[in-house]
Amino acid sequence: MFKITDPFALYKSGTLKTLDTSENVGTFLAKYQVTYDENVSLASGTVDKGSPANKRVYILSCTQRVSGHNQAGLKYHLGSSGAPADSSTLYSNYPVMLQNALSLAVPAGVSKLVDYSPQTVNSQVQSSSATSDASVSHSELSNSSTIGSSQAQSNSYSTKVGLQGNAFALDVGHDKSATIGSDQNSTIGDTSGQSGSEDSSSSASMSIKDWGAYAAIDPASNSPTWVFGQEYPWDIFACRAPWLTSDSEPQKNPRNVAQDLLLVPAFMTERLRAQCGTANAYKITTLPPSQLSMYGYDFVMKAQWVITIPNGEDDTVTVSHALNGATASHAYAKATGSSSNVQVYVDKEPTSYVLTDGDLDVQLELGTMGLSPLGPKNVVGFVPANFVSPPSHVITQGDTPKPFSIFSNANTLLIKDTTTYTADYPVNAGYNSSSTALKATVMPNAPLTFTILFKVTDVDRDYSLHFKHWVTTGEAVDLKIVINGDGQNALHKTADALEGEGAENNLLDLTLRNQNFASVNYCDTLVMGLNSIDVTLTASTSNTAHYALRAIAIQPS
Repeated sequence: MFKITDPFALYKSGTLKTLDTSENVGTFLAKYQVTYDENVSLASGTVDKGSPANKRVYILSCTQRVSGHNQAGLKYHLGSSGAPADSSTLYSNYPVMLQNALSLAVPAGVSKLVDYSPQTVNSQVQSSSATSDASVSHSELSNSSTIGSSQAQSNSYSTKVGLQGNAFALDVGHDKSATIGSDQNSTIGDTSGQSGSEDSSSSASMSIKDWGAYAAIDPASNSPTWVFGQEYPWDIFACRAPWLTSDSEPQKNPRNVAQDLLLVPAFMTERLRAQCGTANAYKITTLPPSQLSMYGYDFVMKAQWVITIPNGEDDTVTVSHALNGATASHAYAKATGSSSNVQVYVDKEPTSYVLTDGDLDVQLELGTMGLSPLGPKNVVGFVPANFVSPPSHVITQGDTPKPFSIFSNANTLLIKDTTTYTADYPVNAGYNSSSTALKATVMPNAPLTFTILFKVTDVDRDYSLHFKHWVTTGEAVDLKIVINGDGQNALHKTADALEGEGAENNLLDLTLRNQNFASVNYCDTLVMGLNSIDVTLTASTSNTAHYALRAIAIQPS
């Protein structure tokens, strides 16, 4: 069973490793969710007339979970009265800091960071966030008529006789009532309606114990950065200076040369040592770091942007994650003189984290990810005002036309030009638009392709594909239709009718799903989630063909 947000989401996960040593340090999981925002707000408070929208607005949410692992922490065990933990106990290379910078690159368009979490919080504070974006539309038509007749007849009478004497009184009475009736009526009702809803929500929560979370927003890049670090028993944010030797060089950790000795105030080091009593004497015990450092952390971060893409521009964006962290060690040691203390070592420089099986960056196509699942009406009419990117054809030899793209009004269908234009494509080949249809000039050896993208979230409804098309000259056009990349079972159709030669000649109906086992048309070519239909146009003869496409629809039944 999928979640309601899955049709709009992409998941990315993997194991984190250090860039230099390739040591596994944790896991990474990210969810990217895109929702199309039907923004109907006014651009100006003084606008007194409507104007067509020239942009598309999307809401991009990124929720990421980073888990750090301290393998050595799982090996520690409690001491006993007979064999207590002592000053020889060493806590080494445990995680003490994590930094995550999240950035968004929008090549064409404008992005605005509208939400992020967690914000700066202190230790032992729980941080949680939840957002919900929902849009619901509903329409219903109801007709009811009642025709009937009712007839009733009622008869009643009563009698009363009274006798009265000096010693007695007598009353005798009789009542009778009869009602005869008939009732006949007929009610005829007709109700039709449609409703559609789109709900996208996400939540992220975590609890922090003995660590702090600090968030900062870069005003130049509009990007958040989070820094998580241990604050108790010793504070990685407050302790930033190394312990220098006599020649002004940082003192190295004898067990890890990548770590330097850190200056830690005495009141913090006191938290790392204690006296343990035995039968005869007291011994010094080295205490562990925080629980998150000891056994590992699990941090959740979230950011949300509103992205505006002008019509005709590329809607691909790139989300980048920059992760790095630091480890520390501490152990009881004799210092100069007679006093005893605990020495703390920390990495000289943070270590960058990468995925073991891929890149932390991900590219998202907002238009495709933001498509809503198929609804009761999924129609694309190829009129100029509906194109997000208008069609164009080869103007000069070697020219590469800009691919067209168009969405249905309900944001359930996306149709775009996927032709691979090579340098030898002939002049005037390609697509252009008229006031009523998408026109295609199909030349020999220069096929054209367009792709229909849509999402299906049910398994029980039947669907059919409909074309309203024709040819403008006598030359026919062959259509090769490939559903979800299944080229071996491609459908081959021919368009050879002129416009107006009858509704059936200008209509092409294809069954995408028919679950009637008794029917010869039984089939199911659809998959749950994103579906694609590639349509390739080829001239049937050696002459140039001219093809017109009025509308495409996918209808449930």
